[in-house]
Amino acid sequence: MKAQLIRIQAEHLEKSDLIDEALTLLHVILDEYSEIFDISQVYHQLGQCYIKKDKIDDAIETLKKSIAIENEKPNYQTGSWLTFAVLITEQKLTQYYDEFITIVEQLSSKPGGIEARTRFPLDQYYFYGTLSNIEKHKGNIENSKKYVDLALAAAEKTESGFRYHPKLGLVQEKNTPFHNSLVSAKKKRLTRAGMQDLFRFAK
Repeated sequence: MKAQLIRIQAEHLEKSDLIDEALTLLHVILDEYSEIFDISQVYHQLGQCYIKKDKIDDAIETLKKSIAIENEKPNYQTGSWLTFAVLITEQKLTQYYDEFITIVEQLSSKPGGIEARTRFPLDQYYFYGTLSNIEKHKGNIENSKKYVDLALAAAEKTESGFRYHPKLGLVQEKNTPFHNSLVSAKKKRLTRAGMQDLFRFAK
């Protein structure tokens, strides 16, 4: 119980942008309570703190630890895989794209499949948005277009689909590099399509 209270306090500190203080508490948990059931959440929070401090290598390492723990002990799940997805997308860390696909394949093999991990619009948004960038990087343009459309559609949802929590898990923040890259890709596609129509009309 004490470890959970420390972790929650660290979460409040992180949300107040007291990142060093949050990191100190999270490391206390790792040093003194490393066997707690929600240790994957501790690593997830560490990753989020390192992202805010622009310590990308440390963020990658801790997020991967969280994901690995959850793969072995799937009874406790966090959003670390999607935090990892957004990080590699925004930072253009293409060397981790194949690793993300492996993570998706692992999640797909679990009970409920990938659908169980993308029930909320926010999850779908990050998932499809990341896939769109990966497919674009691999030259699979049609797949990339499809995932851009799915991600932006998720971003526009105003209800979660859950009866008792209709506003939970919606995309709230759109002024981000992640969102801007999706919007830019869609605009470029529409511009190219418009120019092609114009040329056909001119002929």
